[in-house]
Amino acid sequence: MSKVKNFYINIAKSVHKHFNIPANVTHAMYYCVDTANRSTVSDLSFSVPANKNISIYIYAINNNFQKHFNVTLKHGSYTNSNIGFRAVVAQKANTVVNMQSVVDKNTVKVNTNQNIEGIIVGNDATIHVVPSMIIDTNRVQATHTVNIGHVNPDHLFYLMTKGVQRNLAMNLILKGLFNKLAQAQSKNSTKLYNDIQDAIHKAMP
Repeated sequence: MSKVKNFYINIAKSVHKHFNIPANVTHAMYYCVDTANRSTVSDLSFSVPANKNISIYIYAINNNFQKHFNVTLKHGSYTNSNIGFRAVVAQKANTVVNMQSVVDKNTVKVNTNQNIEGIIVGNDATIHVVPSMIIDTNRVQATHTVNIGHVNPDHLFYLMTKGVQRNLAMNLILKGLFNKLAQAQSKNSTKLYNDIQDAIHKAMP
């Protein structure tokens, strides 16, 4: 019988940690949130044993700090993985994301996906991303996408034509990046989502 379990990690300072999926869990979902008002380095590595699934969602609000995320995911056979990274960066913040999926030579039937999205608020903030896949077999399906930029002015204009004030429209767009966490609907996810809302408010121009 399959068992899905959510894990919540609040990144309040630099962290170096390896995660293993518990034996009684077939699909592990990790929600990692960094809203810390300081520079941080997060080294996060995950192992996916055979016949397991993993979803990793990493969220960051960076308001004038240096934040580095190094994420490594190593796969066993017959595994599925999805890594999603979402960030809002403001003022003179710099966010660096190194994301690596590893599939060894004798591993089979792997499906892995990386998806990185970031919104830059202002003209001085930066996001640098390096998605990579180290794959030594052709028995795998692997994809990655990156979408980094400022708030789409057409989206902002559309909300404003509906009577939404500009600041609120901007706030709604930024919070939309983190819908997956809001949908988790647990006590822990609600607290982390509230932390994100507070951090977004501070990042607003």
